[in-house]
Amino acid sequence: MKDYNKELVIIGENWNDSNPWLLGDQFDTVMNYGVAYRAVSFFAKSKFTCEEFTQKLVNLLMTYSDPINEQMFNFLDTHDTERFLYLANEDETCLKNALAFLYGYIGVPCIFYGTEIGLSGGMDPDSRKTFPWKEELWNHQLLSYIKRLISLRKAEVAIRKGTITFLSSAELFIMKRSYEGDNIYIYIYIIINTTNKKQTIPIQIQNEVSQELLSGKAANSMIPANSSYYLR
Repeated sequence: MKDYNKELVIIGENWNDSNPWLLGDQFDTVMNYGVAYRAVSFFAKSKFTCEEFTQKLVNLLMTYSDPINEQMFNFLDTHDTERFLYLANEDETCLKNALAFLYGYIGVPCIFYGTEIGLSGGMDPDSRKTFPWKEELWNHQLLSYIKRLISLRKAEVAIRKGTITFLSSAELFIMKRSYEGDNIYIYIYIIINTTNKKQTIPIQIQNEVSQELLSGKAANSMIPANSSYYLR
């Protein structure tokens, strides 16, 4: 295939450690089930604390080289799993927080058809149900939210190409995407509050940011309950 077109990208599907297939002679990247497992466990099922979720992500990132992590095919659900909304008991705020993580995380974000308009479903065949083409059945607020996440990722080089570090606390999941080029240094903090009350943003971050990108409003010292911020 590469002899036919060197620009082709070969994406493999393997549910476990994929290093043997990522040595340069088989797959270019794989579906990142490791991220999906962790995101579902944290955002949909509340099985981890923020700090535990962070450590599990760090362990996963250490499994692969930086070039592989940068092109991993990241997702929340597929036709082979239950849909995220189903696993989150139809809680849209859980999905929005998970999507804020997905589009801010290192790698290539991907959503399963229907996620953008709030499609739910259990295991196959329920997860593979027909897309509802009647727009009155769509969750337009969710669709607008995902469009905003996509536009930010396209616009912000720090999210697309930046390094990733974590500064999570007991109450907040925090990752920082940083990009340094010729005479430029850009960073964006992705802060996610999965608790049921507003939380204070760490003072050192407050001192470095001025704008919340998802809303386009000025940054403040608090993040509301069950919500996500992109701060620059």
